[in-house]
Amino acid sequence: MREGETVNIRWISSDPDSDIGPQGRLTYAYEGTVGADGTWVTQKGDAGIHYAKARVYDGEYWDETDLCIEVLRVNEPARLNLATNDVYVREGDVANIDATCSDPDGDSTTLSFSGWMNSPAKQTTYFDAGVHDVLVSCLDPSNQGITQTVRIHVEDVNQKPEL
Repeated sequence: MREGETVNIRWISSDPDSDIGPQGRLTYAYEGTVGADGTWVTQKGDAGIHYAKARVYDGEYWDETDLCIEVLRVNEPARLNLATNDVYVREGDVANIDATCSDPDGDSTTLSFSGWMNSPAKQTTYFDAGVHDVLVSCLDPSNQGITQTVRIHVEDVNQKPEL
């Protein structure tokens, strides 16, 4: 099971001699990570091995068994924070993409740029006027994360004539 899922323990049991004691029925009890009703709603951070005990009582005798419950960690994808999705510069200026990449699980992250730019900064030239798309990706080691498009708007700058 994974973090955030619910454990529901339900036993089918019987009394082999049909001699259910004064209470007239079998009763169940649970100890450990599960509640008295045999349920446990796991949460983020519960990943790991947990132990519980289930008991059945006929009014006179108990029987019990130990349980091992493994809760698997749920990976949270990396998160990308962009200052803006549109960057405006003039020809000859440096185009900068202000981006940060973080992971809520504390995993390492990879921030990458592709398309018109392959890094967070690019020196524009007098031939770059127009609108250019850059893909900015933020990924964790499981390749979970996000890719967003940043548009670089390069304004045409008038150049002096040449003879």
